Amino acid sequence: MTTWIFAVLAVAASIALVRRLIQRKGLVGDWRKSIRWYSNWCFATIASIQGSVLVFVTQEQLQAKILFYPSWTWGALVQAAIAILAVAGFVLRNISQEKKDIPEHRDGQP
Repeated sequence: MTTWIFAVLAVAASIALVRRLIQRKGLVGDWRKSIRWYSNWCFATIASIQGSVLVFVTQEQLQAKILFYPSWTWGALVQAAIAILAVAGFVLRNISQEKKDIPEHRDGQP
């Protein structure tokens, strides 16, 4: 029960912080296209993994050894996946995602 209380408080604090940042800084010019940004896909995946792990997985399951890689636990695997996605999201934030005109070949084929 206390986990849910902390989760609700964290969400409320996050919403308040985001609202304040938007009021001070404003949004990026093309925020309506943000669903197409690769970095947002990475960060949404991180939120999904963390949410599902916190809700559905017990501590004993996270501490269990992985059958095909016994030196790691499932908790370590989840942490590694989240770290990889976070780095990928940071890197992908800096990659241009605008469509470029593809030059045509001489025979008219792209």
